[in-house]
Amino acid sequence: MEEIKLEVVNFYKSQFTQEGDTNDFELLRVIPSLINHEQNMQLCSYPTKEEVKEAVFALSGDSASGPDGFTGVSYQQCWDIVGNDVHAVVLSFFYGAELPKSITHTNLVLIPKRHLIQTFSDMRPISLSNFINKATSFFQSTRGVKQGDPLSPTLFLLSAEVLSRASNSLFNDAGYIGYGMPKWSNALNQLAYADDIIIFAFAQPDSLQSIMRVLSRKRKEYYSDLIKRMKGRLHSWKGKLLSFGGKAVLIKSVLQTMPLHLLSVLAPPKCVLNELHKVFARYFWSNKEEGRSKHWVAWKDVCLPIQEKGLGFKSLFDVSKALFAKLWWRFRTTSTLWANYMWNKYYKKVIPNLVQWKGGTQVWKRMLEAREDMDHEIWWEIKGGSVNVCYQNWTKLGPLHWVVPNDFPINEGLEDVADLIEDGRWKEQLI
Repeated sequence: MEEIKLEVVNFYKSQFTQEGDTNDFELLRVIPSLINHEQNMQLCSYPTKEEVKEAVFALSGDSASGPDGFTGVSYQQCWDIVGNDVHAVVLSFFYGAELPKSITHTNLVLIPKRHLIQTFSDMRPISLSNFINKATSFFQSTRGVKQGDPLSPTLFLLSAEVLSRASNSLFNDAGYIGYGMPKWSNALNQLAYADDIIIFAFAQPDSLQSIMRVLSRKRKEYYSDLIKRMKGRLHSWKGKLLSFGGKAVLIKSVLQTMPLHLLSVLAPPKCVLNELHKVFARYFWSNKEEGRSKHWVAWKDVCLPIQEKGLGFKSLFDVSKALFAKLWWRFRTTSTLWANYMWNKYYKKVIPNLVQWKGGTQVWKRMLEAREDMDHEIWWEIKGGSVNVCYQNWTKLGPLHWVVPNDFPINEGLEDVADLIEDGRWKEQLI
């Protein structure tokens, strides 16, 4: 039972703990002062007894009671008796006093979200708070942001307002070139709907860098949810007495498959993949996710094939490389909308084998790195003869440019294999 209690505390502690710096308010400089002094004083004023009474009677009296056993009906029916005390508690909170645990104590009830419960994330936590605590929170939510509520609509509106104004403030930068619109129309910078936003701008490096400064945060933070999900999954496994073989099966079949979708479309920084490897290694070598025990073999050696005295785990670096090689294969061998877009953006009339990375996305950079391992494996079958003579593999030996000796004479005037064929026969004088 004690182990279960500890697991629950650790799980929800990790869920409600914010990683990173939460005190960076640099973006708030774009928010102007929207209220005057009198309005601010009204917002900061202390609630009167009548306001507290209205809040108490506005709350449902039939909702489940908290740890003290009193429902809202008790306070509403006995208001003439307890009204002054309730008002004093609310004022005490607004004066800055810390509420005692007898008020803030909450019963957390876990409601199953599915039939088969495997982790704590499969259950929905329901908080049963004391009614007096609900009354105090009522003034927080109507005059500000409700404390401890990560899904508060107010938080979303505040974040959306900051993003919107920060995006619009780009027009104050003389070097920023916005989306081209007629002179008589309003400047168009963004379209927002619910939690989706489309930002319009001119595709010019300085303008794009200005947008990234508004949106930027450390690249590692974009993958924090993935790392948290990994650790959350481990919480359900830590207490199980599994052998090394059992843990190996869980790592291979569950943990190492979780980031596959992400790795197929993004190129995470090395520090993220190293962090995931550390999570795997800590779980494999110890009985607890956060435990510390001796790692008898380096993780890179554990990831070797069994035939090479490894354990057959997959290195996420190799997985990422393989997935980008797959993207390169699709790019070179298909005529999809995505392939045509990439071709016109990065190649145009340049031979694919010779294109160098001169800017672009990290995905494109990783695709070019995979090209070195993939291109010599692609064999182009001669049909119409549109294959390049020197730089594409049509002989199954590899591109001739890299196969023949450096001093071998090559007719630079030849472009396609079709130039070597006449009436269905090879032009021997050119070969």
